[in-house]
Amino acid sequence: MHLCRRFIVDKDSLPSVDFYLKSLATVGAIVVFAFGLFQYLDSREREFKKPFNEEHLKTVVEVLGSIQSIADAKSTEDRERASAHFWMLYQGRARIFLSKSLYQSLTELPATYVAVCVDKRYTSPLYSTCDRDSASISISGFSSTAQKELATTWREPLVEVRDRPPNPMKQ
Repeated sequence: MHLCRRFIVDKDSLPSVDFYLKSLATVGAIVVFAFGLFQYLDSREREFKKPFNEEHLKTVVEVLGSIQSIADAKSTEDRERASAHFWMLYQGRARIFLSKSLYQSLTELPATYVAVCVDKRYTSPLYSTCDRDSASISISGFSSTAQKELATTWREPLVEVRDRPPNPMKQ
């Protein structure tokens, strides 16, 4: 009996409890509304950027593929065709879809490699010998910059994406 009296609300304290509960419910509703609005706007922004981000990724992969095509070319004609494809990417899609830092990274070594070793437009101390390994060396800085930038764009480190097991529901 003594325990029941302890939990009985006094008539004098009832208005203050009522006020606090209503205030807490109002604050909670405002917080939930603000969180929902933030999530909605964030998802809209990601959906809006999704086509651009997909083209960004395609451009990075295509640039890497063009350098590989140059390195793997068996004939002079194949090498010239691969070089022309690289320059089309460099002057076109790369300018549109790559960020300033990624484009700068592309300019520093891969474009210099193609200009010096493939097209023989000029000489550079970076490439005193233009052997087959020069292509893979030229692309390493671009690849690292691309990995960091894509991780930032996707808001998730690419190592985590790579290490995540495939979704069994999609198989």
